[in-house]
Amino acid sequence: MDLNINDDTYNRLSEHGKEQLSMLQTFQQEMTAGICQMDIESQTQIRELRQRVTRAADLSLSAGRGNIEDLTERNRPTVVIQQFKEFACNEQMDFVNEIFAEQGRGSKKNTDMEERIRTFSCSIFSTVFDVARNTEMTYKKNMNDKRLGHGEHTEQKPPKTKDGVLLSKVSGTKYQQPSTTSADANAGPHMDNLMSLLSHYLRATSHEVDLNYIVKESWDIMNKEGQDPFVTHWLKNYPTYITSLIEKCARLAWMIAVQVPAYEICCSVNHFDPTKHTPMNRQSQRDWRGSTVKIKCYLWPTLMQVKKDGEKRVVAKGEVLI
Repeated sequence: MDLNINDDTYNRLSEHGKEQLSMLQTFQQEMTAGICQMDIESQTQIRELRQRVTRAADLSLSAGRGNIEDLTERNRPTVVIQQFKEFACNEQMDFVNEIFAEQGRGSKKNTDMEERIRTFSCSIFSTVFDVARNTEMTYKKNMNDKRLGHGEHTEQKPPKTKDGVLLSKVSGTKYQQPSTTSADANAGPHMDNLMSLLSHYLRATSHEVDLNYIVKESWDIMNKEGQDPFVTHWLKNYPTYITSLIEKCARLAWMIAVQVPAYEICCSVNHFDPTKHTPMNRQSQRDWRGSTVKIKCYLWPTLMQVKKDGEKRVVAKGEVLI
């Protein structure tokens, strides 16, 4: 039987075959592209993992654990440092935009005002960090004095977490000068172990403790200090936004304050140092190296790690205006 190529049935089958062939070719191309993409993603993941392990191996951020961090620890130093670096890009700029949205309705966003607001938010973080650091130090001193039976101190309870253990008010506690006894000398190793356990506990719960005291204390300090007209206006008219930023600063500041070795922030150095600062206008940065250039203001502080011997190492450069 001869097949009539002019027959309608043949033409319909031929078109259907072409369509199926086209679909198969498209499917093959998609599969090939998918396999290539999977290979690229796998290589990217392997490369990122290698980079993370390399960075971890290069860091000496935890006492008594060599150069490698415990990557299972949620609040480990590298994570907190990264949050500090990202804070200026995220939470701080959100605050700037919120103030502009309220203050600059119908007006153009200008650089001078943005710098003023960023400087203000930097001072907020600095104030909150001081309160958090003093709170952490006083809490440990209270525990130490209570363990040794020295000094008079307030009733001290463990920081409350969501699971039931609240950071109580510890600021303003009065102390008597501890006396040296033989019990103190014998308690040395035990106290070191106790302080180590306490530090670990504070760090492990730093993301969930109640920090209302730090927020309130920081707000009170800011309102007591003499402020320029802009800051006075913002404190009076935008308390909701400022309180929200203080709460976010308190969380980050507390997570930094309880790290071991200790960290400190700096926004008081008056001269530009390329090892500690990043200028907002970076185009002429090479011209400032080796020269004495004054800093006009800090837009975000420098974060430094304080080693046991007192040496300080910059882990996050501050952003400045010069």
